[in-house]
Amino acid sequence: MARLALRIHVSEPWTFERENESADLTGWTADHRFLDKPDWLVHLDKPITIAKEAFGAVQISPRYVGEDFWAVMDNPLVNLTVNIVPHDPERPRDDDRPSPLVGLVAQGFADQPSSRQ
Repeated sequence: MARLALRIHVSEPWTFERENESADLTGWTADHRFLDKPDWLVHLDKPITIAKEAFGAVQISPRYVGEDFWAVMDNPLVNLTVNIVPHDPERPRDDDRPSPLVGLVAQGFADQPSSRQ
């Protein structure tokens, strides 16, 4: 399975960095093969904590109507504004789960660990 390394910067909520070491996340997705998908599952290199709960993956989707992941694929330097939702494969999303985060996503760097298979 081909993986695409990604960098995500969480900009909202601004308190995100209090629970985590950084607002910058790295990870990978295999969903980049399907650019028409409305969201991508991103496996994080390091779990994040939200409301004292750990998550090893997030789902991202373009924040604004009319935007899609083509921008990220066309130019590795482009950042796309995205909604970020913690993903737990053991539990379907419900109203008690943390609210979505907002951030920017771009392609990762070649020396980023998640880009290696």
